[in-house]
Amino acid sequence: MPDRVPVGTHPGLSLALVGKDVPLAALTSERRATALFLRRGDANTASGLTVELRNATGGGGDAIALAFGVGEVSKVVVGEILGSDFYLRVTASDPDSENLSGWFQLESALVPGDATALTTLALVRQQLGKLPADTSDDTYLDTLILGASARIQRHIGRLIVESTITAETHSGGGRSQLVPRHWPVSLVSEVRVEGAAVASSTYRLEGSVLYRVAASDAYSLDVWPCGFGNVELDYTAGYAALPPDLVRAATIQAAYDYQKRGTRIAERGQVIDAGGSATYLTGPWAPGVLDMLSPWRDRVLG
Repeated sequence: MPDRVPVGTHPGLSLALVGKDVPLAALTSERRATALFLRRGDANTASGLTVELRNATGGGGDAIALAFGVGEVSKVVVGEILGSDFYLRVTASDPDSENLSGWFQLESALVPGDATALTTLALVRQQLGKLPADTSDDTYLDTLILGASARIQRHIGRLIVESTITAETHSGGGRSQLVPRHWPVSLVSEVRVEGAAVASSTYRLEGSVLYRVAASDAYSLDVWPCGFGNVELDYTAGYAALPPDLVRAATIQAAYDYQKRGTRIAERGQVIDAGGSATYLTGPWAPGVLDMLSPWRDRVLG
């Protein structure tokens, strides 16, 4: 099953994105992109909007191009490009198109370690209060966005973007339930025990827990056979649409990383007399971000 990587909403007129390379994903290995879906915020445009998914910056490499016609507010195109880094590039825009968002599709699964942008340059610029004309640090901000996104995913300890996981191994252990490592689970495509596929009628997904059920009675539990790494799961997990609080956490973190470069950030401060001293805290996480991420580390077994 292909993976859909979100293109977070870029607020404001798409004219501001013309000629810019917006990082969407930095992957650990080469993948094949096969489709691009985008939507824009104005249905009554007098002219069009052309956007490309590219595997290189500066308009280089290969692209899947999507051209909106007059009155079109959403569109999907198919194509094929290979790459490990993917960028969005607006090549032409009318003066009305705004709030560009959507997704692009990868043929093979994302794996832990891939950095998928959880926020956008426009949102981080808004968080920093940067004026539209001030684009001097945009390339650096793009790097910080991918870095913050990767750190958040590692901290949570699971895939965030909806992805296909293949051949994830578990030890049966004689228990009736198996808990996949990534969640929420939306689909279990195949289960293998000792390399042999088992009938879908002998397991049931409830919440994000996979139960073994008796072949003769779907309402009676059975057990996964004992063995070390003897069960393999192919399944789909993650979020088709990024949760807003994770987008917010990534936005705050990327802005914080930008602000503390080469400076001291007073997360807490106090008024002191002349000649006094104060302690400045420059921890790795922006204030409040870990609290925002905490609920996403907890699994509720269903």
